[in-house]
Formats: sequence, C-alpha cells, structure tokens
Amino acid sequence: MVIISSLLVLANLSSREPVVGVLTYPSHEAALCTGSDAVCNAAKAAAREAPEGSYVDSSYKNWLEAAGARVVPIRYDLDASAVRALYSKVNAILFTGGPAKPLSAPAPYFATASLLYDLVVAEAAAGAGTVPLWGTCLGLQTLSCIANGGVDVLGDFPLENYAYPLDFTAAAATSKLFGGLSERDRADFAQHNVTTNWHHFGIAPSSLEQTDLVPLATNVALNGETFVSALEGRGALPVFAVQFHPESVQWQAASGGVPAKSAEALRTVEYLGRAFVERARNNTHAFGSDDELAAALFERQGKFTPSDASSLYPSDGVYVFESRAAP
Repeated sequence: MVIISSLLVLANLSSREPVVGVLTYPSHEAALCTGSDAVCNAAKAAAREAPEGSYVDSSYKNWLEAAGARVVPIRYDLDASAVRALYSKVNAILFTGGPAKPLSAPAPYFATASLLYDLVVAEAAAGAGTVPLWGTCLGLQTLSCIANGGVDVLGDFPLENYAYPLDFTAAAATSKLFGGLSERDRADFAQHNVTTNWHHFGIAPSSLEQTDLVPLATNVALNGETFVSALEGRGALPVFAVQFHPESVQWQAASGGVPAKSAEALRTVEYLGRAFVERARNNTHAFGSDDELAAALFERQGKFTPSDASSLYPSDGVYVFESRAAP
C-alpha cells in the first residue's frame, strides 16, 4: 500500500501545472533606467504606470507558461510572514532582471530575495522536497550577493545588446542544468550567438569561490573582463541563474539582431524553460484550491501595460502591482 500511495503521489506531481512565484521589482527604482534596451523599456513603462508600485516584465510570465507553469507575483514589499505563506504554496521561485544593483534597490527588495533564498536552502537541506530558484540577469547578481553574505560583489562587465554563445566551464558537463544536453543542444549553446545580453554589471568567477554557487559558463565583456553567464547551486542545492535573458527571445521584438530569433536560440530558451519548470514538479507545495490559485495569478493581481502599443509583439509589456498588497 505504501508503494502504491507513493506512486500515486508521484503521478499526481508529474501531471499538474507547477506554480512559479516571481519576485516583483520596485517601479520607483525603475524610473532611473536610462537605456533603450528591453529591460529599460519595461522599467520605464512600469514607472509611468505605477510609480509607487512594482512590476514584472511580461516576457517572464510568457516564458514560464510556455514551459507548462502557472505564474503568480510575490510582491517585493510583502512582510516576512506573507512571503513565507506564499512560499509554502508555490513550486518554484524566479528573480527577474532589473535596471540597478540588487543592494541599491529600495527596501525590502534585497531582504525579501534573501528570505526566499534562505527558505529554498532550508527546505533542500531538510530533504523535504526541492523548490528550484531561478535568477536572470539582476537575479543572478542578487543570488551572488546573497551567497556572499549580503555583500555587493558586482563588477563592471558591460555587454548591452549583444548575442553570444556560451563558454562552458569544466563543471557544466556534469551539472544539473547542462549535464544532460544532447550533442545538438550543446552545439546550440556553445557555437551560436543565442544568449541575449543587456547588462552593465556582472559577477567575476572568483567572486563565487567561497560560496555554494558554481559557474557553469562565462563570457567576456566589452572591457575584456570575464563574467559568469550561467551558474547553479553546489550539490543538491536547486539554484540556477543566467546573466542573459532567455525570456526575451520568443516574446520581444529584435533590434540589431538581439534577441536572436534563430532556430538555435529558440531551442536553447525552450530547453532552459523546461529544465526549470520540470524541477518545480518535485515538491508538494500547493494552493488550497483552484479558486485561491486563480485569484493569485498575474492577471488577477496586476495590470498589464504594453511597452509599445505599435509593436508587432502585443504581449510585450509589464504587469504592474500596487504597493504592499497581499496576494
């Protein structure tokens, strides 16, 4: 009976739609963004729509849903008890990109991110199921600063509006994220300009040497300095992050060939989305009912604002959320 029950639980977990909680970013910080790339365009749209609230670029939601997930916001300014309650219901966490350094964002952005990281680490250590945590661009930088004890370890690594292949480290071959790549998939990542880079700051490989984060790939910035472009948690720690923007490829208009929309680029972002969402099926976190989950979704909690009403990509925009509103 125990074996049958266990099999039924596993079957139920594999067939459901995992729920990913996405940490929002403060809109008032976004008003400082002065670039013209997709990250800054989203930030400026959010600052116009809800200057005292927070936002998430719609491309993250679209990327996760394409991989089979439902998506709910985790407002950065929720109190700690509300963050813990929401964490117990979602199956994965995502930290998005953004326009500034993690530690310079308005409070309590970094504190909320740190709490979510600590909850993921504690649950994984307890063997109670794994809740994967993904970081993109600013998200990778945030995770790196958290893993370094809350210290700003960012350096200058400018690479704005460039698409590059990845330079895999030796650790990639046996990693959780890239260890299972087929020969074609590995070639897609390593031989083609598939990664969309919109950043000025980044993390040097040496800044992770005393942490539980392992560099899986690097790139060289325009100033000739090497930065970490992909990483994961050491051992069983279910933390993954990239400095580039996989969510942008399918859902945002290209400018100057970035994001790349080649067959190779599409395969890489689909691979990364599936790899993350599939890991979100490995825990029993759940909302109390379908109605409760429906009420927590982006569409119910936020307001969609297009970044460019004339764009060929009408889903390209931001979801904005009022300040300190409970889910």
